[in-house]
This record gives sequence, structure tokens and C-alpha cells, in this order.
Amino acid sequence: MVQVETERSQVETNLQENQDALRKLEAEIQGLQNTLGSNVSRLKSLQELQSAYEGYYAGVRAIMRAKTHNPDQFQGVCGVVAELLTTDSEYEVAIEVALGGDIQSVIAETAEDAQSGVAFLKKHRAGRVKFLPLDFIRERRFYDEALLNKPGVIGIAQELIDYDRKYEPAMQYLLGNTLVIEDLDAAVALTRQFRPRARLVTLDGEVIDTSGAITGGQTSQKQSGLLGRARELETLEDEIGKLTQSSNKKVEARKAYAATIAELERKRQNLIRTWQDKRLEKASLTKDVEQANLQVTQFEQQLAKVEVENKELKDAVAVSREEQQTLKTEILALTQKRDRTGRWIERMSEQIESEDRKRAEVAESCQEMQIFLAGQHQKLESMASELQALDEAQQRATKEIAEQQAVIDSDEQTKIDLGEQVEVAQREFLRLEGDRAEAESHVDELNEERETLLEEVAVLQKEMRATRRNFERQNKARHQLEVKTTQLEMRIKSVSTRIYEKYQVSIDALPPLANNEQAMDEIDLLDSIEKLKAELSGMGAVNLKAIEAYEEHKQRHDFLISQREDIQQSIQATYQVIEKINQTSRDVFMETFEKVQTNFQEVFTQLFGGGETELLLTDPSNVLDSGIDIIARPPGKRPQSITQLSGGERSLVAIGLLFAVFRIKPSPFCVLDEVDAALDEANVLRFANLIRAYAENTQFIIITHNRRTMEIADAMYGVTMEQAGISKIVSAKFAE
Repeated sequence: MVQVETERSQVETNLQENQDALRKLEAEIQGLQNTLGSNVSRLKSLQELQSAYEGYYAGVRAIMRAKTHNPDQFQGVCGVVAELLTTDSEYEVAIEVALGGDIQSVIAETAEDAQSGVAFLKKHRAGRVKFLPLDFIRERRFYDEALLNKPGVIGIAQELIDYDRKYEPAMQYLLGNTLVIEDLDAAVALTRQFRPRARLVTLDGEVIDTSGAITGGQTSQKQSGLLGRARELETLEDEIGKLTQSSNKKVEARKAYAATIAELERKRQNLIRTWQDKRLEKASLTKDVEQANLQVTQFEQQLAKVEVENKELKDAVAVSREEQQTLKTEILALTQKRDRTGRWIERMSEQIESEDRKRAEVAESCQEMQIFLAGQHQKLESMASELQALDEAQQRATKEIAEQQAVIDSDEQTKIDLGEQVEVAQREFLRLEGDRAEAESHVDELNEERETLLEEVAVLQKEMRATRRNFERQNKARHQLEVKTTQLEMRIKSVSTRIYEKYQVSIDALPPLANNEQAMDEIDLLDSIEKLKAELSGMGAVNLKAIEAYEEHKQRHDFLISQREDIQQSIQATYQVIEKINQTSRDVFMETFEKVQTNFQEVFTQLFGGGETELLLTDPSNVLDSGIDIIARPPGKRPQSITQLSGGERSLVAIGLLFAVFRIKPSPFCVLDEVDAALDEANVLRFANLIRAYAENTQFIIITHNRRTMEIADAMYGVTMEQAGISKIVSAKFAE
């Protein structure tokens, strides 16, 4: 009961802690839901203002609503400037002040689209709107790039905003000639010293125009502008998402606490029921103790009767002891019999192991002799082939002699000339005859050696068969003894169990048997052995080819293991070679990459007259599969990527990268196809100077329509059509 009471107290404490945590979590959820509701309301309000274009001029609202309801008619209307650009919060005030009323200007694709918008406003008397046609508007640029490096200058306002590149003319017109300055002091100092032909806007919203007029100050109410509205919408959406995620997590935690509380409450109810059951059980045990005391009195009365019966049992025990002594004698005899059988089995096992070793040695010797016999047989076949070749040579020589003799008989005139040839052929025949005799002698020796080896192999095989038969007999005898030993052990165990069940005496505690009892048990053992032999003879023959089958399977297993190890080693070696190739490729690539980067900086400086370039790997951890980002910053510009450069600048950057790679491994000639098409005249001159510098070691073939590029050529080839449909190639070589 004490344990149940302690466990119930602990459960109630845990229950109270979880309930407190649940209440605290519900308060947090309520706070999050209140904040979330407030933010959702604010977001909905801002979205309604945004969709209704509240805060915009009446004409702007009319145009944008008309575009929403009739998109086909106003397809060329891109949108309001405030919706088409974004900027960081720190530049928001400066950009909005710099735009001024133009923040509500409407960007159109063409002047005709702007005319259609003006006609719509006139027709409906909906107000006035400033349109910025992209194909018509003039850009404003800031040319004094030296001022960008002065203290307090943050940059050109156009470069501090994000927008779609197709709106470049409009953004260039609105902010291309506006500088963003840190504060008014820096703007005044810059104006006094340099008198820039650009408008200066500070981060706090002060403006100094090109005439020197200063606009600034602050109203009593701080309101969010049109740019701030879009940023606030995005901020609210992110905050609502985070609050929703946090609220969902806390709701899941509340469910977990509720489940834990329900489990603890169930456990508490179970413990209360258990405690009540324990109380009832205690009352029942108290009653049982009283009854037990009454039974003790009754047992004491019965004890006297038991003592009388005990005396009678002592007499029976004496009789049992005599029977026990008889059983001890039998058990000792069986134990000695088991020991003798075990020693005999050990001797037979040692003898079998010795026969196994002898058999293995004989088998090994036999295998070696078979290998040697196979080698000698191969030699014998080789000598027989040589002997056959000698016979064939002898036959050919005999045939040639007969032919020569026939020629001599038929033509006495050639007898003298052929005499020498006959002598040579006879000497060759005698030499071949000697080789043949020597080969036959060697073949006889090999045959004798082969016969000797065959006799030795026959003897070894006979010994091996005898050893195998002996081994099989020993193995059979060992198996018989193991079976007999198992039966004896089972019999001993059965006798020991019966003795213990009947007399409660262990067989190990019995005294040893006398000599006459031991001799009698040996006779019984011999009878049992004869019976077991008769049973084994009825079991049938033993498989004599089991050992040979085992050897074949073992050889096959060893061969497969060696093949698997060879394959694994080959795979490992292949992986090492691949890793080495990859490492070499990485080293060569990084070395070439660094050289290209250095050359690219030099060529870029030569083409642009300064600036910075950088080649970056998109995945430095995997250089072989990594892409390459090209960062190019011409003098006076700070683009984040090459896509923010003009078309001519991008062409120069590509030419610079091409020649940076060309420097590493130049070729005898190079073909360039209209690479100067997007370059203006100044950049074409820079490109021409670069070609002159490389023309000392490389012949360039340039396809171009630019006259400045043609001026640097040593020879020029053109195609003309003096008559319709007939092309003519014209060439000219210029004097150096």
C-alpha cells in the first residue's frame, strides 16, 4: 500500500505540472492567434488598397482598373512604376523621394499604347497620367564616374533598385542621373566641390537638384509610401507564415499535453482503484492470520500423532538403506564400465587420427607422382613427335637419293655434278640416322622410367586403398563405440534418475564396486558389443566416395574464393586509378583555371582601361562538375553579374575571356566571325589594338562588316555582285 500511495502522489504531481504547462501553452496560442488575426486584417486591408490602387491619382486608378477588366485593349500598359521596382528598406525613402510624382507614372511599351491610354482618359474624363513609352523615351545617364568613389556617395539610384531589364529605358530616365548620398552634409560638400550635373538624394530624403536648390524637412506624421506598401505586404506575408507555423507547432504541443494529461488521469484512477483493492486485501489477510493461528493449535495436536508414525518410518528407512547399498554397487559398476569405454574410445580416436595423417601423406605423394607421371608422359609424346619427324626426314632423304640416282642413271653427263649432292644427302642421312638412334635410345629410357613410375604409383595406390579400408574400419568402430557410449550414458542417467526419485541419493555419492562385480560387468559389456555389431551390420554399406566428393567440392570452393579475391583486388585497383585520374584532372583544371583568371584580368584591363573581373566556381567542392560564374565590373560600375552589362560590354567581356584562354595555349591561326558586331567605335578600336598585339604569333581570319576592323587587316577578301545572280570574289593586299 505504501508503494501504491507513493506512485499515486507522483502521478498527481506530474498531472498538476502538465496542466499548468497546458494552461501556459493555451495562453501563448491565444496571443499568437490575436497577433495573427491583427496581421491578417492588416494584410487584407493593404491588399484591398493595392488592388483598388488607393493612394494613386485618379487617372492612374482608372487606367489600371481598365487594364484589369479589359487586358486585351490595354495589353501595352506594363504597370505603375511603384509596382515594377523594388529596393532595400534603407534606400526606400531616398528612391521614393527621387521619383517624386513619377512614382505613379505608367510605363507603356510603345508611344501608341500611351496615346491609347490618353484617349481613354479624355473619353471618360478620368484624370491625367504621365506615360513612359519604352520605345520613345530618352534615357538619362550619369557620366562623371569619378564622383562614385568620393566619400559619402552610395551609388547611382538606378543601380540600387531591382526591376525587369525590359524596363531599362524608363528606369534610366527616372533614376539614371540621380546619386544617392549618405547624408545632407556629404551632399552639400560634394556640390560645393564638384557641381555635379546630377540630382543628389540623401537616405533621409533631402534633395539637391542640379541648380543647387535644397529640399528637405519632415512632417509630423510618418506615413508609409507606395514602395513601403509593397514591402509591408511582403513583410506581413512572411510574418503571417511564421506565426501560422509557430501556432501549428504549439497546437500540436497542446494536443500532446492533453494526451499526456488524459493518460495521467487514467493512471491516477487506476491507482485509486488499486489502493482500494489493497485495503480490502489487508482486511482479508488479517482474517486469514486469525484462522492460521487456530490451525497452528490443531497442527500441534497432530504432531504427536506424526511422531508415532515417524518411529514406524525409521524402521522402513533401515530397509531402504539396504536396498540403497545394493543400488550403489550397481551404479559403481556402470561408472567403471563407462570410464573403460571412454579410454578405449580415446585410444581408437588417436589411432584413427594417425591413420588419417598417413592417408593424407599417401594421397599427397600419389598426387605428386601423378603430376610427375603426366610431365614424363608429355615428354614422351614430345620425343615421339620428334622421332616421327626424323622418320619423315629419313623417308624424304631416301626418296631424294632415289630420285638423284635415277637422274644419274638416265643422264650420265650430270653424274659428276650430282655426285657432290649425293654425298651431302648421304651425310645428312647418316646424321639423321644417328639422331634417330639417339632419340630411340632416349625414348627407351623414358619408357623404362615410365614403367618404373607406373609401378610406384600402383604400389602407392594399393597402400592408399589399404589405408582407406583401414580408416573406414576404424571410423566404423569409432562410430559403434560412440553409439554404445551414448547408450551407456543414457542408461546411467536413467538409473541415476530412478535412484534419486526413489531414494533421494545422487549416484556420484555411492562407493566403488568390488573386483568380482567389475569382472561380471565386463562380460555383460562384451555381450552388448556383439549385439551392437550385429545391429551395425544390418545398417548397410558406407559411401566410400564421400571423401573424394569432399575433395572435389573443396577444390572448387578454393578456386572460387581465389577468383573472388582477384576480382575484388581488380575492382579496388580500378577505383584507385579512377581516383588518381580525378585528382590529376582536378589539379590540371585548377591550375588552368587560375591561369585563365589571371589572363582574364589583364585582357579585361587592356580592353576597358581598368576595372575588375572574377571567375567563381559555383561548386568549389566538386570542381569537375562545377559551373563558372563570370563577374565583370567595368570602371565606374558595380553590376552584380554579367547580365547587368550592356550588349557591347558583354561582347567585350566575352572577347576578353576568349583571349585569356587563348593565351594559355595559342594556335597558329584563329577565325573570328563578327565578334565586333555589338561594339561601338571606341570599343572596336580597343578590339583592333588587341588583335594587333596577338597578330605577331597568330594569323587571324576575321569576318566583319566594321570598317575600323578592316583597317588593321593585311589582306582583305570580299564578295560582290556586279551582275544579278553572279557573285565575284575580290581581294586586296595592303602594303606594310
